[in-house]
Amino acid sequence: MVLGRLIPGRMRMEDGRRLYGAHYQLKLVQTDGDWRLHDMDYHEGWVSDAPSL
Repeated sequence: MVLGRLIPGRMRMEDGRRLYGAHYQLKLVQTDGDWRLHDMDYHEGWVSDAPSL
C-alpha cells in the first residue's frame, strides 16, 4: 500500500493532478483475518498521481 501526504496550499499541480509532499510505502500482513501494519518506509520528495508508464 502507498500512502501520500498532502501539503495544505500545494495540493495540485498546474494541470490539476494531485501533488503529494512525500509518500510512505506500507507493508500489511494478514493474521487471523485481520490486517496489521508490518513495516512503513518514508520517502521524501514531491510526487504526483501521474499514471505509471
